[in-house]
Amino acid sequence: MTKRISPANTVVVPIVETHVAEGKAEAAKVAATAAEVEAPAKADIVVEVAAATADEPVIALVSAAPLAMVAQDTTTTTTTDTTTATTTSADTASVDGDTDYTPYIVGGVLLAGGILAIALSSGDDEDSTPPAPTNSAPTFTSGTTATVAENAAITTVVYDANATDPQNNAIVYSLGGTDAALFAIDSATGVVTLRASANFETRATYSITVTATDNATPPLSTSQTIAVTVTNVNEAPSFATATATATVAENIPITTTVFTAAATDVDAGTTLTYSLTGTDAAAFAINATTGVVTFRASPDFETKATYSFNVVATDAATNGLTATQAVTVNVTDVAEGPVFTSGATATVAENAATTTVVYDANATGATSFAISGANAGLFNIDATTGVVTLRAPANFEAPNAGGYNFTVTATGATGTTTQNVAVTLTDVNEAPTFAAATRTVSFAENTPTTTAVIAAGAVGATDPDGATTANGRLTYSLTGTDAALFNVDATTGAVTFRASPDFEATPTKTVFNFNLVATDAGTTPLSASQAVTVNLTNVAEPTDGTRIDGAGIPATTSVSYDAANGNVTFFESGSAANISVINNFTAGDIIQTDTATTNYSFSSDGTTLNISYNNAGVVSQISLAGAVSATAFVFNEASAEQAIGFDFFRGAALPAAAASLDVGTANTAVTLNAATNAFTYNETAGTASNVVINNFSSDDRIVVTGATGASQATSYSFTSSDNDLIISFNNAGVVSNIVINDVVSPNAFVFNEASAEAAVGFDFFRYA
Repeated sequence: MTKRISPANTVVVPIVETHVAEGKAEAAKVAATAAEVEAPAKADIVVEVAAATADEPVIALVSAAPLAMVAQDTTTTTTTDTTTATTTSADTASVDGDTDYTPYIVGGVLLAGGILAIALSSGDDEDSTPPAPTNSAPTFTSGTTATVAENAAITTVVYDANATDPQNNAIVYSLGGTDAALFAIDSATGVVTLRASANFETRATYSITVTATDNATPPLSTSQTIAVTVTNVNEAPSFATATATATVAENIPITTTVFTAAATDVDAGTTLTYSLTGTDAAAFAINATTGVVTFRASPDFETKATYSFNVVATDAATNGLTATQAVTVNVTDVAEGPVFTSGATATVAENAATTTVVYDANATGATSFAISGANAGLFNIDATTGVVTLRAPANFEAPNAGGYNFTVTATGATGTTTQNVAVTLTDVNEAPTFAAATRTVSFAENTPTTTAVIAAGAVGATDPDGATTANGRLTYSLTGTDAALFNVDATTGAVTFRASPDFEATPTKTVFNFNLVATDAGTTPLSASQAVTVNLTNVAEPTDGTRIDGAGIPATTSVSYDAANGNVTFFESGSAANISVINNFTAGDIIQTDTATTNYSFSSDGTTLNISYNNAGVVSQISLAGAVSATAFVFNEASAEQAIGFDFFRGAALPAAAASLDVGTANTAVTLNAATNAFTYNETAGTASNVVINNFSSDDRIVVTGATGASQATSYSFTSSDNDLIISFNNAGVVSNIVINDVVSPNAFVFNEASAEAAVGFDFFRYA
């Protein structure tokens, strides 16, 4: 017997008839006829015609709805010209002795070429129910993470588990994992909730495992681990108690702590700020950070014995949550002495008279006053009136310059009360003073201008305010009859002659008088002066001196002079060629030339100082034997006088300036002629100008104004072009040029001031 397996959920129907026809039309006809015949007995007849090729038969299938299996006992075969139809009915007896049943169509597939393959069940007495399909585990469609805010209600859905089952089996959900005990799950819906509200500050993450199990036999399940994150929520601060009470004695200082607020906030790192509200909040101050509460004024039991206020603690979150604590402060009565009505500070100026009232103590109910404390010994107090005065005038520059401290005690019928007093000492500008009101000094005539009439360290002026303060910083000046004949250093007070004094000068001047004035830098400057008398002493000088000018001496003749017998002035003529040797040249001796000193060159040879002048080939030389150290380095007038130790070389004064180079118009070209007289050209640093000078000679000069200090060495540049000397100055882009025509050799190498003056042949460039 053949057994067929039908697919799951297949509706099995009995074959009523099978007709084989030669053509589609015939097959359709046969099938329709069969359906019409069978319709009364079988519901929902379906006729299907299978396609076929031209030379193949067409199979028409007529099927009906499922019927109970009925035993058949006849078989009939009918043949016509065009169609052979066979009707087969099941017989109750089969060849093997079992009962056969009507076969069932269980499936069909249309094959290539129009062939229809049909799966049949032959019918059997055995049960032919198909086996059950294979079961598959559920699959999760919900995610693996969840988020819940701290303090959320336990009814809040933390996670909603969702899974599907391929066989549509019912699913049951359950929990497992590390934190399963902290959560609950609805086994039917998969909704997960917390058993207790979460606290971010205690724990911020949880891990649970959700398992989905189907109800198949055997059941299958799938698990998924869920990470639950707790988000932080700002929580209000809180006080340990809703109310608080504090008790203080009356008259406590305002620095005394009355109450300290102490709120807490469960949010980690939260900073609380404290403030006051309520009925008596204005009577108190609170430290916003520490919560310390103090009185703004000392409490008085007799005035008010109870205060109430609220302390408000506010967190630093954006929404600023708060907590409030109601505070009651009780003030207790104290047996009181006098009550001070005078303040705790005082001020007194330095040098104030001892009768000056520094502080006036006043206290209600006081019968007497006393003074004590750190600086009490410097003060007196009137025991009856409480008036405090200094024992001696105060000195701001002395120790305790910042002030003084003492305590006043007031005694009354009910006791004593103390008041600490701080006295501030104010500075007062005080005038400087000289050690002596007058000064007399004596100097010999011809004293060099570098010699100090009053040395810097011997000025003798002081200021009690101290040199480091504005009130004590001194500057010096000169006034009086002969002040114009002297110079004074404004910082040090050193005084020198403007010009070497001459005892024989006309009119005769042998006594000089001036005042040396010291002035401080106070807001209102104060000063002191010292009257100075300078007596000039005569020095024995030759009437005519000794002339070194070659008069009567043949050129190149060497002549020796001895300066040992007093101060001698030697007159040098730049136009005479002579060689002079001077022995015993000492301080007081002078060499006077009839031309500018810059025409001369200076050098040393051993201990001899040589001074020479080449005047267009006429050479004169003076040798000062034994006048310098063998190690002296002499290269100009200044180094020569430094080596000898005094100013000895003097030239004839230049003629007064007959022309001035003050070009104020930028880039204006000016040409000047220096042929008629000695000229001094005043060049202003920083003025853009272009100047040409012709006939520049040894008695002409260029003097620069506006450049000082180190800039004098670098401000101007010097070059030459053929026979012309070019001097230029670039001051931040402002360029000035001076061209001196025909003063240098075409072969001259000019690169700085010294080389320019060497090329020209004399010192012509100076700074004012």
